[in-house]
Amino acid sequence: MGQVYGALPKTFQVEFDKCVNKSETPEEFESAWQLLVDKYNLRGNEWLQSLYIDRKLWVSTYVRDTFFAGMYTTQQSKSVNSLFDGYVHAGTTLQDFAEQYEKALNDRSEKEARAEFETFYTKPVLKTPLPIEKQAAEVYTRKLFSVFQDEIYESLVLAVKSNDDDGLSRTYEVARFDEENKVYLVGLNITDHIASCSCKMFEFEGILCRHVLAVFKAANIFLLPQHYILKRWTRNAKAEAILDTLPSGEMHDNNQKGKNSQYNLLYQEAVKCAEEGMASDHSFKVALNALREARIKIITAKKNAINAEKLETTASTNYQDENNTVASQVDSSSELVTLPDHQQAKLGDSCAENNITRYPSEQSSNRVSICTNCKCPGHDSHSCLWLKDARGSTSLIFHREDGAFTALSSALFAEC
Repeated sequence: MGQVYGALPKTFQVEFDKCVNKSETPEEFESAWQLLVDKYNLRGNEWLQSLYIDRKLWVSTYVRDTFFAGMYTTQQSKSVNSLFDGYVHAGTTLQDFAEQYEKALNDRSEKEARAEFETFYTKPVLKTPLPIEKQAAEVYTRKLFSVFQDEIYESLVLAVKSNDDDGLSRTYEVARFDEENKVYLVGLNITDHIASCSCKMFEFEGILCRHVLAVFKAANIFLLPQHYILKRWTRNAKAEAILDTLPSGEMHDNNQKGKNSQYNLLYQEAVKCAEEGMASDHSFKVALNALREARIKIITAKKNAINAEKLETTASTNYQDENNTVASQVDSSSELVTLPDHQQAKLGDSCAENNITRYPSEQSSNRVSICTNCKCPGHDSHSCLWLKDARGSTSLIFHREDGAFTALSSALFAEC
């Protein structure tokens, strides 16, 4: 486009930008394009005609269903050029370019830091008492809030007319009081608070348009639904973006690669604090105190993590020791008493009558009950013979082997 711009008056660039980027419908673009080429006698320009043939690939009105974060196809080169405006020129040498490039990046970083400070430590002036404006001021960055605030302010001069209503959704006609012929159609899902406007500003830029905001006000929707707040426009988007750029799971890995990623991230933030803290004596004191407070909090968190790990390790060790003790008691108890075959049969019947769990060697299952009264395996507290007096005899015979006790009631032997 540089050759075309250079051969035509400056008014052409303004009108061309308006035709390409401000046309809201294909019909508007077609009409504006024909007027433009006729006005500047460009019908025979082959390069411009080739652009027109591919218009559906780059003209905004044909791609407004796609999210471009508000960037237009004709501004890509402008954004690159604006970065070096005032730093380089046609006579700049390669060495000067390297120095000016570094200076341009530093100034850009300082500008971003200033904007971030303004977002977090200053409050914008609200233009309306609407809750949705106050909510946006607390959520959005300062620059995005200024754009959204303009949409809120302009929504106050819009007239809203409800057309169709099927109980779940409504259709509205929205227009300015002084532009009756310019009507926008807005559809609203009453239940989910999902709206769509014919201007497609949210789909293209990620910010709700004034037409939807006017409908929200008419429908008594006073706060911005969460699905209309894009994370990229919020205050904490930059901090979250740093974590999102790291490979999945890398920040939580205990390997050397994960540790390096964590170290690099912390190092970058510390360097930023040091650079900002050198601006003045006051900022130096603020940065120094903040870093010292952060270090104290980090040490406390580190101690808490170590104590929690020790507690978990101790609990796991105690649990394993208890299991090993029970297992040793069970193994020794299975060899304590040996009875003749006919006595074992009677003993089994007696155990069944008295609801006594048999010894592990006689069970098909590996689970062994441990009595809480006599601490012996093979039965539980409900069937313990220590507390049982079925036949008036509570005398017990004890046998000890390796610290494990087994108790058998003499009443059982009386039946054998």
